[in-house]
Amino acid sequence: MNSISAALQTHYSGDAVTLARCLRLQRVDNTVLGFTSLDHDFVFGGVTYAAVRGITGSDVTSGLSLEVDNSEASGMLNSDNITEADLNAGLWDYCAFRLFEVNYRDLTMSDRKVRAGNLGQVSKDRSGFTAELVGLLQRYQTIIIELSSVGCRASLGDTRCTVVLAGSPGYTVTGSITTGGSGFTVADSGRGEVDEYFTYGVITMTSGLNAGIRREVKSFTNTGGVIGLQMPFPYAVAAANTYSMHAGCDKAKRTCIDKFNNVVNMRAEPDLQGRDRLMQVGR
Repeated sequence: MNSISAALQTHYSGDAVTLARCLRLQRVDNTVLGFTSLDHDFVFGGVTYAAVRGITGSDVTSGLSLEVDNSEASGMLNSDNITEADLNAGLWDYCAFRLFEVNYRDLTMSDRKVRAGNLGQVSKDRSGFTAELVGLLQRYQTIIIELSSVGCRASLGDTRCTVVLAGSPGYTVTGSITTGGSGFTVADSGRGEVDEYFTYGVITMTSGLNAGIRREVKSFTNTGGVIGLQMPFPYAVAAANTYSMHAGCDKAKRTCIDKFNNVVNMRAEPDLQGRDRLMQVGR
């Protein structure tokens, strides 16, 4: 049961109500934005809630079971705060949201929470966007224990892996793009590492329109320094744009030994017998 003020409860019980539904979003870059179904902007709790035409939401339902309580919001790209560039850059993906109602004629009544959680991945087409509002019950669907695996479960450079990506001996390099574009490949002909050295690594642009945006490396070819990307950057990469990029890890035991000399920290069971071996019948 949501806790609301006595004044707002009385307002709900009245013959006429003056309610506005509000959506508070905190993007992955910690920018806080507010939107409202009302036809004009207002400030509540230190956040300006902007009236955005064309934003609609599906019905919100809740139950007593642990089923995931999701809803959906969609709308036109008609706000200065919702830009296609930010959507392409992933700034809206998985950001925290809070959906609530207020009496817009008397904001001192506080609010009534409707739903809280995180956005699912935001999708877009030529006319607008759609975002899934994933409720907090989604977290009960998340596996929080580790299962045995042949491949390493740590991420390269994290506290469990302990490989130092930057500094000495470090596995991070910097450079400038010599061949850019808007597709799945860019190149730095000055690179001298062996083929596939950066495969499964991450490249981060440090200048140009894509500054600060990261992409996973799908492949690396020594000849021409061609860098394949899992996804293109949202903006065309220009020649002379600078970047940083760290080596990749395919999670295999041999890579951990030969490339990183770190098998003691490998979080995997590479010698575990497979299902077929375990199910064999003795002769």
